[in-house]
Amino acid sequence: MNLQAEVHMLKSEYVKARSIHTQILNQVSDKHNLISQGYALFNIAEIDLKLGTAASEVEETLARAMAIFSAKKCRGEVSMCETIQADLRLREGNLSVAGPALQEHLRWYWGKRTEMVAYCLGCLGDVSRWHHIDWPQSWTVLFLVHGLSSKNKLAVYKALQFLADSFLAEGDQVTATGLYNVALDAFTQMDVHRSRAECMLSLGDITKENRNPEKAEELWKTAQPLFELSSQMKKVALVDERLSQIAQEKSKKEIDMTLHIKLQDSSLPESGILIAEDPAQNEDTKISIAI
Repeated sequence: MNLQAEVHMLKSEYVKARSIHTQILNQVSDKHNLISQGYALFNIAEIDLKLGTAASEVEETLARAMAIFSAKKCRGEVSMCETIQADLRLREGNLSVAGPALQEHLRWYWGKRTEMVAYCLGCLGDVSRWHHIDWPQSWTVLFLVHGLSSKNKLAVYKALQFLADSFLAEGDQVTATGLYNVALDAFTQMDVHRSRAECMLSLGDITKENRNPEKAEELWKTAQPLFELSSQMKKVALVDERLSQIAQEKSKKEIDMTLHIKLQDSSLPESGILIAEDPAQNEDTKISIAI
């Protein structure tokens, strides 16, 4: 069941993954297997973090997991829980706390737990999550290098996506578009719903800004069900707003076109008015009118 949950997690099918971990928690609770309970709680907390669950609920689940790991003197697992806490601080906008905590955990994991190194670098390298401060791009580059050295394909393409975010923030749409497309192709092959949708959302923003609303609409309509599959309801709302704006612009354009046609139809020609011939008129009069 753990393997099945991991597959759902990698594909960002968070609700399905959470359901499996909840089943695991119920099963191991009956057997009084504390370590397995701790891992199930840890996994549920990580998923709830990504689902946007209330911070207090995530904290409560983490506290239960940490209590188990602390009692069993599992230092590494306690640190994993603390890393999720730091990520939660980042999600809640407490950047001054999240940054140092993630860097501290990164140093502790380095050379010990490759997957947690990738987790920390994924948080530190995602420039879109640090948009309120001047965040160094070097974290994203380090995330890419680590992904390449550890042969973590998902991390590599996430790093390319984050680099695209960085270039887009700097106004380099050409480089950003190229990187988004490379990442999008890989995420499509790996069937990673959330990352695919994020790339499409940004590509749609770029094409809309470059006066191609039809292409933007196509990208956003494709992204929307992918955000739904990964239960990213805030992103679904963002896409709804963009599609609504496109619809309003289309409607306005159609109204303007209709008014333009009506104005053309109702206007009189400036010259060349035809005058009906009166059979009673003599030839001289007809010639005079023609002149």
